[in-house]
Amino acid sequence: MRIYVILAINIVSTVTAQLLLKLGMRNAGGFALESIQRDPLVLVRILFNPFVFLGLVLYVVNVFLWFDIISKTDLSYVYPFLSMSYAAVVLASWLLLGEHLTWQRIVGVGIITVGVWIVSQG
Repeated sequence: MRIYVILAINIVSTVTAQLLLKLGMRNAGGFALESIQRDPLVLVRILFNPFVFLGLVLYVVNVFLWFDIISKTDLSYVYPFLSMSYAAVVLASWLLLGEHLTWQRIVGVGIITVGVWIVSQG
């Protein structure tokens, strides 16, 4: 049971990190790899954007949560559960960022959810 709690925290943290990174990129006005050649300090400005920085910190925390999870269970069993973060990002992006929720995304989330349920049965 403890593994599922840590896994849920990991998924919520991953989704939160993605939302923070998106907000940071909105705040920074976007990013293009080509901009590094023109202005190398663009990376510093992006990395120290509060949203981006916090999102990256959450990813570091997630690594340690993941170490705990995979130390206690089969990787082939638990890894598919991470795909629930994709489903949660679709929902959170719609609710919190005002992104479009198309029927294709809804069907995709449904397929992911069914897939995770199937894996959880084995």
